[in-house]
Amino acid sequence: MARILCAVALTVWALAGSTPCSAALEAPSSRPLQYIINCEGCHKADGSGQPGFVPEFRNHISSYLSLPGGREYLLSVPGVAQSTLSDRELADVMNWMLETYDPQGLPAGFEPYTASEVGALRKSPLSDAARQRSRVLARMVADPEEAVMSDIRASSASADRPAGAAAGSRGSVEQPDSFAICAACHPVSADGANGMGPNLRGVIGRKGGVNPGFGYSGSLQSAAVVWTESVLDTFIESPRKVISNTTMTFMGEPDAQRRAEIINYLKSLQ
Repeated sequence: MARILCAVALTVWALAGSTPCSAALEAPSSRPLQYIINCEGCHKADGSGQPGFVPEFRNHISSYLSLPGGREYLLSVPGVAQSTLSDRELADVMNWMLETYDPQGLPAGFEPYTASEVGALRKSPLSDAARQRSRVLARMVADPEEAVMSDIRASSASADRPAGAAAGSRGSVEQPDSFAICAACHPVSADGANGMGPNLRGVIGRKGGVNPGFGYSGSLQSAAVVWTESVLDTFIESPRKVISNTTMTFMGEPDAQRRAEIINYLKSLQ
C-alpha cells in the first residue's frame, strides 16, 4: 500500500511541483507513469532492483541487446510478457528503461522497440523465471557475459518446449509452464522464504494473510479468505472476484486447464 500511495504522490508531485517522498529524490527525471505504476514497486525508482531477487536495470540491461537472442529475451520475462500494458505502452516503457538506466550499453545503431515487435515477442513468456533468474544473478558477478548468455539459452529452451511440458520437478508433480507467471513473484521453497509475494508451498487449505514475515495488504488481511481449491481457481481466474481491492497487478488466467495445472502443482507442495 505504501508503494501505491507513493506512486500516487509522485504523480501529484509531478503536477504540483513539490517532493512527496524520498524515492523522488533518487529517481531518474521524467519517469513514465506506466513505469511508476507497473515496475517501480519491484525495480525501484532508480532501477536498482532488490539484490538477490529483483534484477537491477542500471548499467547492464542494455547489454542484452548486443548478444544473440538478447532483444527477444527482454520481452519474454513473465513480468514483461504478461504485464497488463498494451504493446505500445510496453514498447515505450522498455525503450525508456534502456535509454535511461543503461544508455552507455546501447549497441551502435540501436533501434527502439515498436508496438508490433513487442506484440510478437511477448507471446512466449519465459518458464520457471525465479529459478533461472537466481542462476543468472549468481553468475552475473563472476562473468556478466556468460550470465546473460546462460539466461538467453534457458529462455530459448523454454520457448521450444511444448506448452504444458515440465519445467522442473518439485515434489511429485513437475512445475508446469502455466506456473511461470506465479513463479515471477511467489517462491515455493521448502524453507518457507517469501519473495515479492508470499511463499505458496502449503497454500491449499491455508488461511490467507498468515505467512510469517510477509507484509500483506490490509485488503487481504481483512478478507478472511481460506485458499481452498475452489477459491484458488476463482482467484487465479480473476483476483478481484475474491478480493475486490487486491493490490496484485496480475489480471487473471482465463484458461481453466492452465488454472487446473497450477492448482494441481500447488497440491503437490503440501
